[in-house]
Amino acid sequence: MTSTADGINMNEYLARLGLTRDALTSYAPRSLELLTLLQETHAIAIPFENLAPARVFPVHPDHVDASIPGQVVSIASDKIFQKLVRDRRGGYCFETNGLFALALRSLGYQVDTIGGRVVLPAPDVAQPYYELQALTHTLLLVYVEGDDTPYLCDVGFGGRGMPPRPMRLCTTASIELATGERYALARAHVNHAVEPSTYGGCLDVSISDGANWAVVYATGPNKPMHPSYVFHPAMKMAAKDYEMANWYCSTSPFPNMTRHPIVALRTGKQLLTLRDNAFSVIEDGRVIESRTIERDELLDLLRDRFGLTP
Repeated sequence: MTSTADGINMNEYLARLGLTRDALTSYAPRSLELLTLLQETHAIAIPFENLAPARVFPVHPDHVDASIPGQVVSIASDKIFQKLVRDRRGGYCFETNGLFALALRSLGYQVDTIGGRVVLPAPDVAQPYYELQALTHTLLLVYVEGDDTPYLCDVGFGGRGMPPRPMRLCTTASIELATGERYALARAHVNHAVEPSTYGGCLDVSISDGANWAVVYATGPNKPMHPSYVFHPAMKMAAKDYEMANWYCSTSPFPNMTRHPIVALRTGKQLLTLRDNAFSVIEDGRVIESRTIERDELLDLLRDRFGLTP
C-alpha cells in the first residue's frame, strides 16, 4: 500500500526519511524497534521550524487553504504532507507530530494525540517554581505490539528537552546519551493559583506525586534535571482542539511562535539551533559553535545548515 485516505503517501514519506519499504521488512510490525527507527530518522530528516508564523518565510499558497483568510499554518493532512515531505520544509509540533501520527497509523500503530503544556521557569527566584503555558503542544502516545502501556513519542518540541527515542510511560523510563544528556519521565502535580487580574488564574507545576506526567532532562553529567513539558494521558485532543491551538500559535502576537524565529535540527550527535539571530551547534552535550547571524546571511544559513528554502 503506497498511500492512505488521509493525504499521506508512505513511499514518499519514507524517502524523505532516507528509508524504503524494503528497509522496514527486517522489523516486526508495530514493534518498538521499528517505532524507534522511525522516530530517530524523522527527527534527523525534518527540522522543527516556525519560519512562516515568525514571518521569515512567506506563506506558500500550497501550504494553506485559500478559502481561510489569514491562515498561516494549515494542519490539514494534505497540506502538512505537501509542506514537510514534497517541499522539504519543516514545521512546528502540530505539523511534525501530526505527520508522524499519520505515518504511524498507516503502519498499524495505535496513536493517541495528547495536549501538553510547555514549562517555563518562573521569574521569582526567591521561590523558584515552573509556570505552565497553554495547551499548545502536541505529543503522541503510541502503543506497540504486545504492550498495554503506551510510549511517549515526540518529534516536534524543537530543543534539547525533546527525548530522542520513544519512552515507555512509567517512572522508570530513562534515556542517557553518550554525551551525558539525560531524559526521564516523572510524575507531576499541577497547581492552580487564583489571580485578581484574571478570573482564570494561572498554573504551575511541581515534580512530585501527581496525576500528570513531565518530561525532564539534563544537559550533561551532574547537571540538574528540568521539566520541558507536562501532560496528562487522558488529555486527548481532537482536530477542533488543534485548529484553535494552531490558529493562536500561528497568528496571535503573544506566543513565541510568532515573535521569535526558531529552528532546530538533530543531525546524529549534533543539534543545530537558531533562535532569533543566535545560531549554535551542540555536539556531545557541548556548544561547539555559537554566533550571531546578520540579517543578510540568514537565508544562506537556513539553506546551507538546515536545508530550508522558502
